[in-house]
Amino acid sequence: MEYIIKKLNSLDWSRAEIAPIDKHPWRKDYTPEAYAQLLVVNDTLYIKMTCHEKNPKAIYTEFYEEVWLDSTMEAFFGYEKGGCYINCEMNSIGNSLIGVGPGRDDRKRIDEFCPIPKVTAEKEEDKWSVTAEFPLDSLKAVFSQASLDVGTVLYGNLYKVGEHTHTPHYGMWSEITWDIPDFHRPEFFGKFVIKGE
Repeated sequence: MEYIIKKLNSLDWSRAEIAPIDKHPWRKDYTPEAYAQLLVVNDTLYIKMTCHEKNPKAIYTEFYEEVWLDSTMEAFFGYEKGGCYINCEMNSIGNSLIGVGPGRDDRKRIDEFCPIPKVTAEKEEDKWSVTAEFPLDSLKAVFSQASLDVGTVLYGNLYKVGEHTHTPHYGMWSEITWDIPDFHRPEFFGKFVIKGE
């Protein structure tokens, strides 16, 4: 899987490509339409994630709480396949869990490296979206090789999850072939390639 991140002079989501979160290898009884868009503007990586869903569950309100139990959109990404990656998990009220590490079991909070990235949420009657902002300075505090220049390649995946919702569900952009639900499988990450206008 490959997604093109456009590098623009101003934030314009109408020019961002759509990354459909439409693969559901573990359960198929609830598969809400969901997608992500990524842009680079002014040395900041913006990640916007949208889900067509009414009344998304959102109980967790404090940073680093178990938001994946709510209705949640998630972006995992890093600069080296098999290396450390960020997991950015966001519920529909803009609360987030953002961690850093090479795998599921040895992760650290991102605020051990840099300020907590800004997350904003928008909610309509039948859909919601969240946008996370990762300034280059923050990315460099996490990844020594971080760059947002044209030609840079990142590796990652994009998810829709809700473990304690009315119907547990697990959607993704780059398919994971694994017996049980597990998003922390960087061997299945796709490519995010930064390109100019």
